[in-house]
Amino acid sequence: VITDSLPVLLIGMYSVWSPVTRNLLEYIDSVAVPVVQADNPDAMSWDSRWVGDTRLLARRGEHAPSFCVAVIGLIVWSFGFLMVLLFRVYKQRKNLRDPKTLRSYGHFYNGFEPDYFYWELLVKKGETV
Repeated sequence: VITDSLPVLLIGMYSVWSPVTRNLLEYIDSVAVPVVQADNPDAMSWDSRWVGDTRLLARRGEHAPSFCVAVIGLIVWSFGFLMVLLFRVYKQRKNLRDPKTLRSYGHFYNGFEPDYFYWELLVKKGETV
């Protein structure tokens, strides 16, 4: 049963990969904000603030837990999922036209030359990031 549902699961995860990755990247996005020193109005320094709420210092204080979750999510979801999927297809590179391989992984390489089976997973998804 799991083998039969594998293509649906992989395609579903692949379909939501881009929006999830974009959301995770939003949680680590920061901007430099000028800050005037209270004791010396002529002196100015720069603080790194989270774009989602510029009241919060980026990667510190209240933003730290969100930042950590986003970094772990990017490693596991955005990078890890594609690498596992690429590895699974790579292992089948000699059998790409086999019906069982086509059914399980064909969505990710069908239409490309056999030597470029990785194009969708590495190059096109890499453009998203």
